[in-house]
Amino acid sequence: MIYLVSGPDGALKDQKIAELKAKIVPSHEAYLFDYDNLDAAETDAPTLRKALLALPAVNAKRLVVLHNVHKFNPPAKEALLQFLVKT
Repeated sequence: MIYLVSGPDGALKDQKIAELKAKIVPSHEAYLFDYDNLDAAETDAPTLRKALLALPAVNAKRLVVLHNVHKFNPPAKEALLQFLVKT
C-alpha cells in the first residue's frame, strides 16, 4: 500500500507519518529492520531501490518515508516511477 502525505502543514504531515509508524512498525525491533526514512536530496537511485524492494524482516509490512521527493536526481526519480508502476 502506498500513502502520499502532502501539503503545506508540516505538523499535520508529521502527525500522519507518526500514526503510520505506530501502526506499521509498532515495536523497536520492527523499527530497526522494517523502517527507512530517506531524504531525496541525499538519496541515490541504488539506495532508493534497495529500500523500496527490501522485504519486511520482523513485521508483515515495511514503511519507507520519502522526504523532499521533488529533490530526487533524475535516476532516483526514474527508480521511484518504475517502482510505482510495478506496484
